[in-house]
Amino acid sequence: MSLNDYDGLKTEIASYLARSDVTSASDSVDTFIDLAEAHFNKKLRVLRMMEDVSLATAAAQTYTNLPTDFIKFFAVEYTDSPKKLEYLPAQSNARMYAGTEQGKPDGFYLGWSGTLPQMKYIKTPDAIYDITGVYYQKIPALSSGNTTNWLLTDYPELYLNACLYYAFKRFRSPIAADYKALTDNDIKILNDEAEEIQTAGGGMQMRVYGTTP
Repeated sequence: MSLNDYDGLKTEIASYLARSDVTSASDSVDTFIDLAEAHFNKKLRVLRMMEDVSLATAAAQTYTNLPTDFIKFFAVEYTDSPKKLEYLPAQSNARMYAGTEQGKPDGFYLGWSGTLPQMKYIKTPDAIYDITGVYYQKIPALSSGNTTNWLLTDYPELYLNACLYYAFKRFRSPIAADYKALTDNDIKILNDEAEEIQTAGGGMQMRVYGTTP
């Protein structure tokens, strides 16, 4: 079994399916990989997904664009002070207060401009304020131009199991349930390990702000 790159993964998916109408070059195999990666982005939260980001407000602008691979914040605060920006999850409430006064924002909620994620402020910034954040980033998608990523390198069995779950589900095979169970178990193990590392010693608490729909 060769699961160290994109082509190897596609070959293994086709091999496990053992269908005459599915080869490693089939568009459906790419779809199974896309679905697996979307699942990872929704369910997986590990240290390898964390990335630092430096942002800044602009005077009289009610939002700041976030990285395109943004999933959610782990923590976010002003660079020049320990003051944290509070996340307001209820967008309906946030919109009631957004833009009603100017100053240094106390909090934010998440919005979108097309497919671009944005940090929208509670209180319109009256100046430039530097912000430092740590966010969970999406798994780098596999493609012919990006043939591997850290998840495939470190956990090839998870990648394969998730792809096979969506593949067998597509063809309405009862085996899909087995691969879903394997996928869910692998993700739980990785998430539990990450939480244990984050909370080991000192009682550090996770601070997660915002999420994608």
